[in-house]
Amino acid sequence: MTELDLSDKDLSSNAEIITILKENKNITKLDLSNNELLFECAETLAKNKTITKLNLASNRIGVKGSKALAKNIHIIKIDLSHNKLDDNCASAIAKNTTITNLNLGGNNIGCVGAEVLAKNKTIKSLNLHNNKIGNIGVDFLAKNITLTKLDLESNGIDSKGVEVLAQNATITNLDLTYNKIGDIGAEVLAKNTTILDLNLDENNICDKGAEALSKNTTITKLNLACNKIGDKGAEELAKNTTLTILNLNDNKIGYAGIEMLAKNITIRNLNLSHSKINDDGAKILAQNRTIIELNLADNNISYIGAKALAKNITITDLDLSDNNLGDKGAEYFAGNTTITKLAMCSNKIGNDGTGFLARNTTITYLDLTRNNIGDKGAEMLAKNTNISYLNLSSNNIGDKGAIALAKNLIIANLKLRNNNISDVCAKAFTMNNILRKVDFDNNYSFDITEEMIEKINVKLRENCEAYQQRLKERDKYLMNDKHLIKDLWKIIIEYIADINEEEEEWS
Repeated sequence: MTELDLSDKDLSSNAEIITILKENKNITKLDLSNNELLFECAETLAKNKTITKLNLASNRIGVKGSKALAKNIHIIKIDLSHNKLDDNCASAIAKNTTITNLNLGGNNIGCVGAEVLAKNKTIKSLNLHNNKIGNIGVDFLAKNITLTKLDLESNGIDSKGVEVLAQNATITNLDLTYNKIGDIGAEVLAKNTTILDLNLDENNICDKGAEALSKNTTITKLNLACNKIGDKGAEELAKNTTLTILNLNDNKIGYAGIEMLAKNITIRNLNLSHSKINDDGAKILAQNRTIIELNLADNNISYIGAKALAKNITITDLDLSDNNLGDKGAEYFAGNTTITKLAMCSNKIGNDGTGFLARNTTITYLDLTRNNIGDKGAEMLAKNTNISYLNLSSNNIGDKGAIALAKNLIIANLKLRNNNISDVCAKAFTMNNILRKVDFDNNYSFDITEEMIEKINVKLRENCEAYQQRLKERDKYLMNDKHLIKDLWKIIIEYIADINEEEEEWS
């Protein structure tokens, strides 16, 4: 085994870490996030020579631990977010010359730490979200010429800090979520010609800033969620011909803006959740033939809008959560043959609607959280032979429905949180050979023994290992096929060459 996930395991002692490393001598990727590990554990991990990717997020490694890890010359990707690290820790890590991907988010790093990190010449991806970098720290980071990905979410940065950052010529992925850049900052960033992926979620940007960004010709992915953009800003963004992913969640966009966005022919992924779309907007968007992923959650859409969207032939990923679809709205998707991922959380869907969805033959990912499908609905979905991810949390499902789902041999990831399932159904899940993840949290009648929990976990681990083995075998066959094709092509070329030689001799 080369990859090991031990997150959320209540690990705290150095002895446990030593044992883990002894039992997994070939490990290259290790996840120890959300434990209680102290600096001694970090010192032990720092001596390891096989791990290249290490996740220690949400532990307590402190200054000593970070300094020890900084001396490791094998790790190239490390997550030390939420470890209460300060500028001294950042200074120690900045001296490392092998790490290329570093996450120090959720710590206590200020402009001093930013200054030393900016001098590092090997880090390409740097995450400093939720620190205290400020405009001064940004000034140092902007001068770095090796960074290509930078996350500065929640760092008290305003338009002045952005002015310097916009001049950087190497950063292609920039996250400035929850700062204070406003329209002025948006206008400055719009002039940058290297950024491809820009996140300006919650930055007090209005139509003016949106209009400036619409004129940029290099950004392909733009997140403007939770701002103050109206129809005018949406209309300007709709004119852009380079954007392929656009997030306008929770703005002030109405029908006029939606109408223009629906005419865009380059956007493939559009998020308009928490807007003012309703059925009219849904019908207009349904006419678009380039959007593949569409999020229209919380938009007061009824079965009328659902009917129009179900007829669309290009959308493969659709989120209609928190609307008013009901059983009638769900019915229209029974015959849809393009959607593979569908979310209909909180839509008052019952047995009838579930029955229609269970007949669909293309959906592989279905989220029906917070509806009222009950045991009958669960039994109908259990007969579906395409769905591999199913979320039925908060649906009043009991043991009968859970046992039916446990017998399904297609579902690999099943969520049944907040239902009425008891330990009676537990044994059924120990006999399933396909499930790799199952979530029973907050089932108040689920008074299961530790022994049975372990049996279920053992079975899930066995299924995961079997799945990984199947993937390896598939890759092996594919590799063999590639070699066969290559050899066949070589024979064809040689054959053609022989024919050409014969033709030349005859001539």
